[in-house]
Amino acid sequence: MEHINRSGYIMVTTDELNELAKRAYDNACKHGFHDKEHSDKHYLMLIVCEIAEAVEADREGRWLSAESKDCFDCDIMDDVPFEVTYKEYIKGSVEEKLAEIAIRLCDTNSLQVYSFSPSDYKVSDDMTFTEDCYFLCETATEAYGSSHSKLNKCMAVLQSICAKYHVDLHQHMLWKMRYNESKPIKHGKK
Repeated sequence: MEHINRSGYIMVTTDELNELAKRAYDNACKHGFHDKEHSDKHYLMLIVCEIAEAVEADREGRWLSAESKDCFDCDIMDDVPFEVTYKEYIKGSVEEKLAEIAIRLCDTNSLQVYSFSPSDYKVSDDMTFTEDCYFLCETATEAYGSSHSKLNKCMAVLQSICAKYHVDLHQHMLWKMRYNESKPIKHGKK
């Protein structure tokens, strides 16, 4: 069942988030990202890094155009390999970076054996994208509260940011996860 927030944006439901969290965690394990144990702070900092990448993509104007979305859909229908089409039209975009934040939140949430139960949250219409992302960083790194409450609040803030900028977070998460599943172990990282 769809959950529509106050601004009319279709949110990723709690059930969908928990399914995506399991998928993200399983893929991270398969690709060697959980071979060592790390602290909550380690994983929260990786979330902050993803947020910084989204800000950088925005500063460089790498938002998907309607034309790019149409070309992506057409290439998929024309049997162009998904990875090729993804790299051509989606890779490096703000939308991809927002999906990466969500996937990192999902992976961290599953690693901690939590379930999502995000609330409906609305970021201010007066803030810029960079300020919205700063607020998301503040939420992830606030000194009080459990990791579980931070992850839930971060997901709620992220969904609000996506609603504000008309980003279909669920679809971009599915595309990014499909792309990640095709990548080599640790994706060339340590």
